[in-house]
Amino acid sequence: MQDDVTAPGIGGSAGGDQTRLAGTPSRPTSSGWLGSSTNVDYGRFPPGEIIEGRYRVIGLLGRGGMGEVYRADDLRLGQAVALKFLPETLSHDPVRLAQFHNEVRTARQVSHPNVCRVYDIGDASGHLFLTMEYVDGEDLSSLLRRIGRLPEDKALEIARQICAGVAAAHERGVIHRDLKPANIMLDGAGRIRVMDFSLATVGAMTEGIAGTPAYMAPEQLEGREATIKSDIYAIGLVFYELFTGRRAFDAKTLADLVAQHSSGSITAPTELVKALDETIERAILRCLEGDPARRPTSALAVAASLPGGDPLAAALAAGETPSPEMVAAVGGESAMLSPAAGLTWLGLTAVLLVAVAGLADRTSLLARIPLFKPVPVLLDRAEDVRRSLGYTDVPVDQYSSLAYDRAYLEWGEHHGSGETHWRELADGRPAAVLFWYRTSPVAIISKNPLNVNDLEDPPLTIAGSTLLAIDTKGRLTSFAAVPPQVDSSPPSTGTTDWRPLFAAASLDPATFTETTPARTPLAFADERRAWTGTLPETKTPVTIEAAAYRGRPVSFELVAPWTSASRQPDANRDSRDSVQTGIILALLVAAVVLARRNLRSGRADRRGAFRLAVMMFAIFVSTWVLLPHLTRLTDETDRLFTYIGIGLFIAGVMYLVYLAIEPFVRRSWPTMLVGWSRALAGQLRDAVVGRDLIVGTASGVALTALTQINALVPGFMGWPEPVPMTSNVGVLEHSRYFVLNITTSINNGLQNALLSVMIFTVLRELVKRGASRLGFRSASTDYVTAAVVLLLMIALQLAQGDSDRAHLGLAVLYTFAVLLTFVIVLLRYGLLATFVMFTANSLTIRMPLTLNSGSLYSGPAWLTLGLLFGVATLGFWMARGGEPVLGTVMAAEAR
Repeated sequence: MQDDVTAPGIGGSAGGDQTRLAGTPSRPTSSGWLGSSTNVDYGRFPPGEIIEGRYRVIGLLGRGGMGEVYRADDLRLGQAVALKFLPETLSHDPVRLAQFHNEVRTARQVSHPNVCRVYDIGDASGHLFLTMEYVDGEDLSSLLRRIGRLPEDKALEIARQICAGVAAAHERGVIHRDLKPANIMLDGAGRIRVMDFSLATVGAMTEGIAGTPAYMAPEQLEGREATIKSDIYAIGLVFYELFTGRRAFDAKTLADLVAQHSSGSITAPTELVKALDETIERAILRCLEGDPARRPTSALAVAASLPGGDPLAAALAAGETPSPEMVAAVGGESAMLSPAAGLTWLGLTAVLLVAVAGLADRTSLLARIPLFKPVPVLLDRAEDVRRSLGYTDVPVDQYSSLAYDRAYLEWGEHHGSGETHWRELADGRPAAVLFWYRTSPVAIISKNPLNVNDLEDPPLTIAGSTLLAIDTKGRLTSFAAVPPQVDSSPPSTGTTDWRPLFAAASLDPATFTETTPARTPLAFADERRAWTGTLPETKTPVTIEAAAYRGRPVSFELVAPWTSASRQPDANRDSRDSVQTGIILALLVAAVVLARRNLRSGRADRRGAFRLAVMMFAIFVSTWVLLPHLTRLTDETDRLFTYIGIGLFIAGVMYLVYLAIEPFVRRSWPTMLVGWSRALAGQLRDAVVGRDLIVGTASGVALTALTQINALVPGFMGWPEPVPMTSNVGVLEHSRYFVLNITTSINNGLQNALLSVMIFTVLRELVKRGASRLGFRSASTDYVTAAVVLLLMIALQLAQGDSDRAHLGLAVLYTFAVLLTFVIVLLRYGLLATFVMFTANSLTIRMPLTLNSGSLYSGPAWLTLGLLFGVATLGFWMARGGEPVLGTVMAAEAR
């Protein structure tokens, strides 16, 4: 059967590539493009002729169905080139001219060491030609005819280069459609060039039978769409011939070839070469699957399936971006943990969990305050206070919430409380944690659906609404009520009895001196009073501001030095919001631009980005599921739609951000994405994923321990102690907040991991380029990058307040320890372990932990510890790779 088909609507192959039209004379007898100057057939241009005053012809290299190829010298640039001319009979054929221009247009999109470079199109007195790289060597078809099959090691080297060259074309969306040994050149240095893009297309193409039938995929022979998978099939045919010295199909006619394809009968390569590695055979036969869906997803994936070598390193060395599938396929065998290693990690996790729970009893603010009354008791106390002040109506709606008094904590750190190691916290006054209780005669519907138990949303404007706060001992700290707007009752003739308010606050009126009121109440009042004094347990001066309407209190507030005037305008707020909004919009625009570029270049991991977006959407919408729901169905429906809309927006933003940064990380540092790619691909029982789970969990808990130790050191050294660690107090109110802490920690871990990896990768690339320009080797790039990050973090410490500067040494030491943990996990284990590390760290920071079984939060604390240990145990089981958890010997002894 002749190699090539050339008829109207059927494309031939390029010149100089062993392709011949029926009835076209063969090219001169030469071993390849390196033609001999003693050839008798000089072609249209004899040696020495000058073309376009620039190219001096050296000799004819070959001729084929698409023209003649000459070796020439570029007199202007002083280098050898190849000139490819259309046959004279075809120079005016619009189909051939279109193919000729297509070859230049598509080939120029691909720049790669394993692809023959095409320069430009010229015209020599009506003879169209293109200039291309001159390869001093031999085409693979001629080489195989001379020596038969290649040695396995050399064939593997060539096979990987073929995959790299084809992958470079596919990355630009170019499908070769005529890949065969005659279109693969091997130069004197042993490097191959994929060439002849005359039939190539950008994107899938249906155009009848175009190319060389012997190297076509079944779908091409049937006239169906040619895709990247068609080139993969051609790679399999080339590899078959490369490793066996024979073609996979030996049909003499096109009909016989179609029949052989239909039968699916291919002689196994190991039947022809008994010593051939079975891995090579599997890689070839996978490429030759009749169903395109069952073939490898990319040329780089084919390279990854070949034995020996490092296809990932080869792709990087060739300047290519490996596909997510290739990254996921690389390595992994060494990730399986031995029983000893797994038990060591599991034991370390258990020790760290107990340690952080014990340290939390020393560092947590909740462990220092009088937290003895459960939330139901505080709720009952708040209702009693409200009724004692004359508000005995049954509310239609209510909500309550525990919250830290952040203003007091910040004031205490900078005005002396830290000097006394926060001893006043044990007395509960000043109150570091407040219990807020709000009632309303109508449903409480937030103006902003995203707000949850926001004390100021909706504003306290409905008549009969009340809002009060008590400390953890049940003592009143503030009260506000809205009097009726329409009131026809006569004005009160007496004065308001303020004793119930003082009693609710556990204050003695005799110790306070009356003064002039300075703060107006939230609502209208016809009586205002104020007193000054000090809190009984401390020397903190306070002012009590109170107001009443018709003899009933409508306002009561303990005004301490840290109490802000919340209704006063903040001139700096708008400017801060504008800066943040500007930064977010700039990042979104950059993400859109980079994502668009990566999508156009074919580098973007759409599947991974989609799965990440779905996870982010699920996390956000789960927030709505876990929230206290509204009393009216219409309002709850509106809030659901809002959460769905915001969830879709966040998912879309994460989709764009991932498309923007992931290809850059994959190109610069692909080994860091192995476990992450496998997890996104759904390989959840993989040993790499399991190893990253157990390592990430232990590392995240270790980061929490470092944070706790950093919080303890100032007290040991006699320095002013910073604010005690504030975990989430919502878990004391309802179990839903326990689950919300988990979803929030996953969200935080994901964002921190992606952002940290992106910053580290960008800095790593800058360091690498800087070292290259300065002539240094980049073997220590990762460590230099870590040093740069450390210096940047120290600079941030210096940019903070004076209290941080006073103990800069401790801050630097803590920063170094945290960064060292991060760098070790990132460099040794990758993005997935880093994500798990940040998630475990966030969870153990957010959740109140304790070893005290009598604590109000011991239940959620111990459940958190058990959950993290369970994740580590699951990781250990997965990291065994299907082997018995305790090893074969131990399992046998157990039986």
